[in-house]
Amino acid sequence: MYICDYNAIVDTFVTELTTANSVTAPYDLSDGMGKRVQHVRRVDLDIHPEMLPDYPIVNVRLIDRREYPGANTGTNYNRTVFLDMKIEALYHSLSDAEVNLWKLVSNIEAILRYNRVLWKYRSGGFKVEHILPKSTNFVAKFKGESSVFQMAANINLEVKGLLKSI
Repeated sequence: MYICDYNAIVDTFVTELTTANSVTAPYDLSDGMGKRVQHVRRVDLDIHPEMLPDYPIVNVRLIDRREYPGANTGTNYNRTVFLDMKIEALYHSLSDAEVNLWKLVSNIEAILRYNRVLWKYRSGGFKVEHILPKSTNFVAKFKGESSVFQMAANINLEVKGLLKSI
C-alpha cells in the first residue's frame, strides 16, 4: 500500500512560505517590496476570492500527480511520484504592481530553492527528491478586465519524490 498525504505536503509549503514572511528569515518572502505579503493561503481563488485589503497574497495549490512504479532505490521507497503544484502570487496596487510582483516571484523562487525544510521533507511515506520551479507566467488583470487585481504570477512547480511501500 502507498500513501501520499497531499494535505500535509501542501500545508508544509504554506507553513514554510508563511514562516519566511519575516525580516529575520534567511530569505524574506516580502524583501524589497512596497507592502508585505498579507496572507499565504491554500484556496481556490475562483471559489474563495480575497478582499482587496488582504493583498498581496501567495496561494499554494496542488494541480496534478503522476506516479511511476519500479524505482530501484535499495529501500522500500519504490515509487517515483511527481506532484505538479501552482503557487499564485497576486499584487493589486496599479502604481507598483509590476516591480513588486517580480520581486515577490524572485523571493518565492529563492525560498523554493534554498529552504531546507522543504528539501528534506519526509512524511506519510513521501520523501522529496527535488523541487523545480518549471515556469512562471505573469498575467495582467488576473480576473479579467473588470478586475481590481493588477498583476499576478503563476509559478508552476514540480515536486519529485519517492513514495514508500508500507
